[in-house]
Amino acid sequence: DDDCDCRKPKPGMLLRAAAEHRIDLRRSFVIGDKISDLEAGRRAGSHTILVLTGYGREEWRAFQDRHFQPDHVGPDLLAAVHWILAREAAST
Repeated sequence: DDDCDCRKPKPGMLLRAAAEHRIDLRRSFVIGDKISDLEAGRRAGSHTILVLTGYGREEWRAFQDRHFQPDHVGPDLLAAVHWILAREAAST
């Protein structure tokens, strides 16, 4: 059902996971290759990373017209993980 809050870009799926597993969404990262992934993460209060694999390169072009930008854009999942680790190390 398209009205379900579990369908991206609605954050219901993330909010339920956070409640069930005691996840602090404000300290979490949502990594995806589609605008809907990152919109869900933003709505849940998480940091967002766009990877340029899969749909990512095409979606990045579409982000130019969006009202928000991802916190980071990386070439792939490994680069996103390295960015998160570097960011976390810098904040300690």
